[in-house]
Amino acid sequence: MPTLRYRRPSFDSPARCQARHAHLLPERIMFRYFVEKLSCWFERTEQRRANDFLASSSDIAELERRMRSMESTGSPT
Repeated sequence: MPTLRYRRPSFDSPARCQARHAHLLPERIMFRYFVEKLSCWFERTEQRRANDFLASSSDIAELERRMRSMESTGSPT
């Protein structure tokens, strides 16, 4: 029966890890930038949609009803 040896996991130092993945840094920065821009775009679109929904109210009572509806559901319906 072969003997099993315990191998301690090797942990790289942060500097060594950064050096090994240095070529990925521009891609990570671009991906993070893209995600942030996409998130902002979605937020602006949702805000514009909510504003349009509220602005299309015919009177103050309907506006208040729509505002309560948005507070409870979180989105225009």
